[in-house]
Amino acid sequence: MRYINEARATIANLNRYIQNNYGKGIELMKGSGYFYFMTNNTGYDIPESIYIYSLSQAPYEKWIKYIDDSLQDAGYQKLR
Repeated sequence: MRYINEARATIANLNRYIQNNYGKGIELMKGSGYFYFMTNNTGYDIPESIYIYSLSQAPYEKWIKYIDDSLQDAGYQKLR
């Protein structure tokens, strides 16, 4: 039996990670040559964009690091 340890870096998977770890109200979006965050949460700085052209340019684990760094720099705390 084959097990897959790595999740694929897709917008859906990354947004699921964000919702599970930071709560609802923030979402990763694709821009033209970069990714940015949409949020309706007040009281936080706007998270910095991630300047990577496409999802396939970094593995899932690296995307998680980019997301965590951007959100934590903006004042977000992990739920767990």
